[in-house]
Amino acid sequence: MPPKRIAFLVFPRLTMLDFIGAYDALRRVAAMSIDAEVTHRIIGTDAEIVDESGLKLTPDSVYEDLSKFDLLYVAGGLGTVTLMDNRRAVDYLKTCCSAAPAISKTGARRPTTRRWSSCVRSAARW
Repeated sequence: MPPKRIAFLVFPRLTMLDFIGAYDALRRVAAMSIDAEVTHRIIGTDAEIVDESGLKLTPDSVYEDLSKFDLLYVAGGLGTVTLMDNRRAVDYLKTCCSAAPAISKTGARRPTTRRWSSCVRSAARW
């Protein structure tokens, strides 16, 4: 069954283009009547997110319960390094991404994919 409820996690110093590209494509699924049941939420680690260039974004919520979502999308960017050291964010991601070694700090130093965010997105689907 394809994902119907999509969560986008945003955090300080993300690369906004990484977020916007996926967000724009996936938000159109319902808007273009491809699948009217697809919904999405932007969840932040803070009430206001400032990307690596200074652009500001206000998420729909902060650390919202992830259990109701089918897919978690985590963008990339310079902020992923800080995100991995943020105990609250790591614990939050573990609630849905128990297989994300790059985020859960199980000792992995290099992800199996090219980007930390790709590792988290893949793990969220397991």
